[in-house]
Amino acid sequence: MRFATIGDRATRGRVEALCGALNFTCVHLGHSSSGDEGNTLEPLHAFCRARPEGAVAYLHDKGSFRDNPQNTLLRRNLLRGLASPAARYVL
Repeated sequence: MRFATIGDRATRGRVEALCGALNFTCVHLGHSSSGDEGNTLEPLHAFCRARPEGAVAYLHDKGSFRDNPQNTLLRRNLLRGLASPAARYVL
């Protein structure tokens, strides 16, 4: 899994801990104090162009800049779904 982080630097450690727990190989693409989807979509596009036979999944962490219980729950469920064993077979 490749990921970029924006905002809270501690996010990288949380994602890397999840990768370790799931036995995923994860690559941190970089960190920005502020940004938008382009921080992730540009490297994703380059990855896809270099590997046209591959498959990717893009997860938008809805509401990450608007901290409220509903957005936190949605983000957690999206991450669980992407990291689930079933998702490994889809990709």
